[in-house]
Amino acid sequence: MIRSLLKYVACKNRKEADEIRKIIYTVNAIGLSECNTNACCRDFSLNIAFQMDKAGLSLHRSLPGKRFSIMDNEEYLVSLIHELCKFSQECAWVEFKQNNSEKREIGRYLSALSNSAMLCGKSSAYVVWGVQDQTHEIVGTTFDPFTQKVGNEELENWLLQRLSPKLYFRFQQVSIQKKRVVVLEIPAAAKHPTSFQNEEFIRVGSYRKKLKDLPEIERELWRALDQTPFEALSAIERISGDKVLDLLDYPNYFDLLQLPLPDGRQAIISALEKDEIISIDDAGLYAITNLGAILFAKNLDQFQALKGKAVRVIQYDGENKIQHFARRAGVKGMLLVLRD
Repeated sequence: MIRSLLKYVACKNRKEADEIRKIIYTVNAIGLSECNTNACCRDFSLNIAFQMDKAGLSLHRSLPGKRFSIMDNEEYLVSLIHELCKFSQECAWVEFKQNNSEKREIGRYLSALSNSAMLCGKSSAYVVWGVQDQTHEIVGTTFDPFTQKVGNEELENWLLQRLSPKLYFRFQQVSIQKKRVVVLEIPAAAKHPTSFQNEEFIRVGSYRKKLKDLPEIERELWRALDQTPFEALSAIERISGDKVLDLLDYPNYFDLLQLPLPDGRQAIISALEKDEIISIDDAGLYAITNLGAILFAKNLDQFQALKGKAVRVIQYDGENKIQHFARRAGVKGMLLVLRD
């Protein structure tokens, strides 16, 4: 899809197409990535995020995947759990449990499922307590991650301090059929394999293995980590199809490709998904990719991780950059700005 758009713009103005290409592939280097040089600052940010979750406040950023979630509620969790239970058996990125809450086991699953999610091309992996692992029947759980402690330290923080690189994982709970279910959502590994207590794990079928014992899979994981492009990551997640169409200038998208506007909402959504402007998640909701937002957002300020990254035009006085007399900051996606 991106090649088609660049080819179209290049037909009109090759210089503009080159600029778009540079912007897309270097945008992560101009302020969107988390600071990796100040571990103390990063840990502090993660702990603040946990406290916000507990207080019921919405998170504006999720770390380190730089994704913004607009829907973190009971309806989403119920839908997610029902979708996961449809699998005929446990897969490499989903684990069902009833009450097993041993802290080191949870830490090893954080590593294994995070790495397996990356290998499987998933943005997240899940551990679900309260579901029978053979029948996938919802049976409920007594496990409560929000009150469990390791010594005097909360379980979440204890796990966080032993993960490398740091992950923003989330424990969430919901009642289904009057039975308590707990979901641990784990981001896929990014840049480096996820380790727990300096050991890296991976799922092979329904078994957890040490990554170092499987050199072929380890090489495959590193290849996947090296090949995951910034534009394929999510700029905003867990939104409805109607919200997708509200945030993106989709008529301009089809116009740029010289295609007729599809007939009906679902046909439009399907076309955007096919061209990787959006993706569908495990609960049947949608995410807008960084590529989709950067190119076709009506307002980039509505995407927290991309906020302030719209095109800015500065007109200078004379041939140097000492003085300028005009400055204009936009909010639209970059291809929309070029069309204006």
